[in-house]
Amino acid sequence: MASAQEINETKGRIGLTVTLKQEMTAQVGVAISEIQRTQETLDQVRPFYTTLLEPLSLIIRHNRSVLLHNPLCMDVHDSEKPIALVLIGTDRALCGTHNDDLVEKAFELKQKEGRDAHYIAIGRQVVDVLRNYNHPVTNHFPSTTPEKTHTMEDVIPMCKPLLTDFQNNKYSRVYALHYNDAQELAVRQMLPIPLFPFLHYEDTIHPTFEPDNEKLVTWVLTRLFYTSFYNDFLTSALREFNVRLLTASTAKVGAQQLHDELGITYNTLRRGIITNQVIELGDM
Repeated sequence: MASAQEINETKGRIGLTVTLKQEMTAQVGVAISEIQRTQETLDQVRPFYTTLLEPLSLIIRHNRSVLLHNPLCMDVHDSEKPIALVLIGTDRALCGTHNDDLVEKAFELKQKEGRDAHYIAIGRQVVDVLRNYNHPVTNHFPSTTPEKTHTMEDVIPMCKPLLTDFQNNKYSRVYALHYNDAQELAVRQMLPIPLFPFLHYEDTIHPTFEPDNEKLVTWVLTRLFYTSFYNDFLTSALREFNVRLLTASTAKVGAQQLHDELGITYNTLRRGIITNQVIELGDM
C-alpha cells in the first residue's frame, strides 16, 4: 500500500523536474541569443581580413622578398624547440566532449610532431581536462566574457605572448586547435604564418605611394595573425553555443518526460490511498 511518505517524495521529485525544465528553457534562450550574436560578429570580421590582404598583395607584387624574409613567416626556427598548442575550449559546462576532443587532438599532434609541447588553454574546462591528464598548462585565458561577445581587443593579449615567444625562438611552431565553420575540430598553423594565401591573392589595386615595406608588412601580418585567431575563437564559440543549445534542449525534453512519468506515478499512488480509505470505510 502506498504511504504518505511515498506521495510526498514523488511530489518533491515532480517539483525538481519543473525547476530543471525552467532552467533548461532559460539555457536554450541564452544559447540561441549567443549563437546569433557570435554569427553577427563573424560576419563583420571576415571582410576586415580581406581588406588587410589588399595592401599586402600590393607590396608582394613589387617586392616579394619582403614577405618571404619576414620573421613571422620564415620557417627557420630550431626544429628541436617545443611547439605551442593553443586549445580554444570553454569556460562553461553543458558542452559534451568539446574540451576532451580538443585535448585528445592535441596529444595526437604532439606525437606526430615528435617533440615537446607547451599547452596554452583558453577556457577553464579545457584547463581541467589537461590537468586531469597531468599535463602542465603554460598559460591560460578565459574563453567567454559574461553578457558580451569578445572583441579583437580581448584576444590580442592572448596573441602577443605567442608572437614574442616565437620571435625569441622559444617555439618552433604554434598551432591553434579549434572548431571551424563546419563545427568540426580543426588544426591551423598560426606561426610561422603560412605564405600560400598571400602569394596567391589577386586584387585590382595599383600603387599610388611608396610605403615603408618592411614595417607595413609586419604591421599587416600582425593584424592578420590577430584576425585569424579571432576568427578561430569565434567559430569555436559558435560550436560551444550550438552544443549547449542541443544539450539544454535534450535535457528540457527529458525533464518533461520525467515530469509526465512522475505525474502518472503520483496519481496512481494517490488513487491507491483513496481506494484503500474507501474500502476501510466500507468495512466499518
